[in-house]
Amino acid sequence: MASMPLRSMALVAALVLALAGCSNPHDEPFPDTDKPVPERYTKALAKLSPEDKELLDGYFKRHVFEPGRARTIGDAISDQRGWLADEPRRRAQSDEARRQIDALVEVRVLERDRDTSKRGEPVRLKLAIQNLGTKAIRRVEGTFELDNGVQALVSKLELDVEVDPGKTVEWIGHLTTRVAGALRLAESLGNQPLERYTIVWKPSAVTLEDFTRVSVE
Repeated sequence: MASMPLRSMALVAALVLALAGCSNPHDEPFPDTDKPVPERYTKALAKLSPEDKELLDGYFKRHVFEPGRARTIGDAISDQRGWLADEPRRRAQSDEARRQIDALVEVRVLERDRDTSKRGEPVRLKLAIQNLGTKAIRRVEGTFELDNGVQALVSKLELDVEVDPGKTVEWIGHLTTRVAGALRLAESLGNQPLERYTIVWKPSAVTLEDFTRVSVE
């Protein structure tokens, strides 16, 4: 077999290098979190279209507190695109779950005050938890949103309580700042009077005595 002329070999080599420089950025794997970001990853991000960059940003925001399954840039973009396409179904499912939860339990704020004695837990609440259903309640989950018209602060709350059908129990405790969405609650509140804030309870799940769990997620 005749050998390839040197000129042809040079052209092939140049083509290979050009193709390597134009590699698909979607194939780029995510770098190790405990190592410096490699230059090739930065270059791959720069090659993404504005739409892909927005999708990738949305994926990262969804997985700030728990890792996602994507291993490459393309995996993450595809995952986020599918998640957005499924949003109408999820919203309808969540709305139905909220209606079911509202028919099972009501949570009311009876008292609220500032408490500086506990570091990182500046808000003390007294709640009334009423069982509106026909089965005993064992757990209530949700978030409290504190809104003063300028900023909205969110704190997650999970209550292991036992409330029999038709009964109401009271709970006294603190809104913690050691959870997602309320990491800087104490700093954000500063010295502002708590009366300036409206406090809204948004339920996310309820668990009944037979371990049935109704959840918006």
